[in-house]
Amino acid sequence: MKALPDSDNVQDEVNVSDEQEEDDADSPYEESVSVSPSESAPESAPTETVAAAPVLAVSVPEAPEPTVDEIDLTTAESLTADPETQEVSSDSIDEKLEDVDLTDDQTTTASVSSLAREVSPTSTPPSETNTSKIAPPLPSRNAKKSPFAWFRQTRSSDRDTGVSTGSTFASTFSSSSSISKKKRSTTSRASTSISSITSATAPNYDLLLSRIEATKLDLQNRDASEMEAHLAGTQKLRDEFEALRKTKSYDSADSEADLASIDWDFWTLIVSDYSSMAKSHPTELSHAIQNGLPPPLRGTIWQLMASSKSSILEEVYTDLITETSPHEKMIHRDLSRTSFAKSVKTESLFNVLKAYTLFDPEVGYIQGMAFITVPLVLVLKEEEAFCLLVNLMKIYLLRDMFLPEMPALHLRLYQFDRILEETVPKVHTHLARQGVISSMYASQWFLTLFAYKFPLPIVLRIFDIVVAEGLESILRFAVALMKKNADSIIALEFDTLVNFLKEDLFDAYVDIEATQATPYKAAVPFFVKGAITSTISEVVYRVNDLVADAYEIKIVPETLKKYEQEYIELHRVEKERQAELEGLKSSNAKLSSKVKELEASLGALNQEHVTLANELVQLKMEKETLTDKNTDLTAEMEALRATNSSLQAQLDELPDKIQAQVETNLKTELDNLMTRNLAVMDMNRTLQDQLTSSETELADIKVQYATINQQHQSLNQKWSNIRKVIGTGTD
Repeated sequence: MKALPDSDNVQDEVNVSDEQEEDDADSPYEESVSVSPSESAPESAPTETVAAAPVLAVSVPEAPEPTVDEIDLTTAESLTADPETQEVSSDSIDEKLEDVDLTDDQTTTASVSSLAREVSPTSTPPSETNTSKIAPPLPSRNAKKSPFAWFRQTRSSDRDTGVSTGSTFASTFSSSSSISKKKRSTTSRASTSISSITSATAPNYDLLLSRIEATKLDLQNRDASEMEAHLAGTQKLRDEFEALRKTKSYDSADSEADLASIDWDFWTLIVSDYSSMAKSHPTELSHAIQNGLPPPLRGTIWQLMASSKSSILEEVYTDLITETSPHEKMIHRDLSRTSFAKSVKTESLFNVLKAYTLFDPEVGYIQGMAFITVPLVLVLKEEEAFCLLVNLMKIYLLRDMFLPEMPALHLRLYQFDRILEETVPKVHTHLARQGVISSMYASQWFLTLFAYKFPLPIVLRIFDIVVAEGLESILRFAVALMKKNADSIIALEFDTLVNFLKEDLFDAYVDIEATQATPYKAAVPFFVKGAITSTISEVVYRVNDLVADAYEIKIVPETLKKYEQEYIELHRVEKERQAELEGLKSSNAKLSSKVKELEASLGALNQEHVTLANELVQLKMEKETLTDKNTDLTAEMEALRATNSSLQAQLDELPDKIQAQVETNLKTELDNLMTRNLAVMDMNRTLQDQLTSSETELADIKVQYATINQQHQSLNQKWSNIRKVIGTGTD
């Protein structure tokens, strides 16, 4: 890998064809331009008018349908084929306009569009077909860290859209500010040899308009809060642009040259309403992008093109960088062994990559992501780089290339093969005969957007086009490189061919004289695995030649869509064929064993058949028995019902019988009780008399007892006296 030194900014004057100068003379700038806010401002925004020439006069109310008088013929002419192969005279257009019915505005607009196609039958009107497949929804996150519901909505892979006929500018560019008459500096401040890309290049802006419509559709899927954040972010970008336009203060070694080379009138129109400007003047915008975005405006234009500026997503980034990612060690390891541009802050690059691994855990971290993130971190702030990376991954469907099966990469390689087959058939045939497939050498082109090979200034130019036109634009550069090296490729065999396609394919754009005259500057490193390359002279590439050759490759969304459908069908057929083949292999062995199993089970099945027949007979007999039992039970139930009725009747008569019986028994019992009561009373009187007699006898007995007791005491006294007498005599 060879290094690219820093050098003074080189300006080149854009070559203008006579035909283009005449067109510019017929379509001068006006002092103010009316812009419809349908895509860049909310409907309730107040009307803002600025009288200065470089500033747009923005009219917020809905713009009326354009009339024939307001239609810019140069815009209609921009829809035609290559001006080098076909010329359109204003007289022929005027004759066609006379046939247009002016009674209906919509009919008039449609008639003028059809007029442009009729004047140039070989042209393809700007239209857009979403050729990208659907990315699987991201894993759900909490509301604070994953507010973008529109990122997780399923979008139709077959969505076809047309160019909107919405707001148009009331006037066209001023000839004094026309891009075709100004000197434009390139974005490469390294020693890159510049050959200007002129407006004579054939119009090739289908991908540009397709990307605009795809971005518009994605914006429509956002909810109100996200749309409000997007509009606020877009307005902030416009304010920053306006501040830069007024102060012309830019922190760069070549800031004065960069600022002096900017066509402020043109870029003011772009920043004010990028979508409308692209639709009304796609050729001029495409040429400006091909020449490279001005370095001071690159970050702003990138974000406007991708509609990536969002305060909500920036808040998500702020939260994510505080968390821990399982891929941190891998990121640190890759950054430590990969040399990037000197101005890249490793910490910022690490933060952006780590935040994305947390935002999209399904993709996580893949080594090629670092090459894509470096230019974003170089040009934008950390949070803005993260927002643009998310848009590139999710809206531009770059993430599909980093999924485990890499579905988008296989699709791009197939589209590349098909375009190569149609553009350079000899090269395609030679590669097929040598057994060289595109995945052997082109995978890194699409995974890193050529950042693994080219120096930073060229990578930034490629990124300008990718952000504006989508990932499909990489196909331009891939096919252009193959076309440029067609003779060398056809002359090589397999052993040297693969290495040539990987390493030496880019040498076709090396400016040998500039390289020999450019001393090596070690202070300007670029993307290279391992250490920075140290050589005597630094390689200088003809970047504008590369871009011009790339835009010679005509790529339209309809063609890519057709190739995508072919790939899907081929992939489906191949999967079905493989599945069928595997199924046949496995089913052959299964059928062999199945035959043996069937033969072995045949006897068991016959025995089972006999058993089932016997069981069927037994069940029929049981059924008859149950039928008889059912009849008996029915008769028994009828008898029980009759008995129940009889008992119910007896039960109804029972209360009267019970009452009579109770009264009789009660009377008898009362009589018995009275008789017993009289007997008890007689017995009571008898006992009372006996008690009285007993008491009298007791009184007599007590008297007798007292008498006897008295006598006993008297006898005791006498005995005592006798004992005393006897005792005295003995002594």
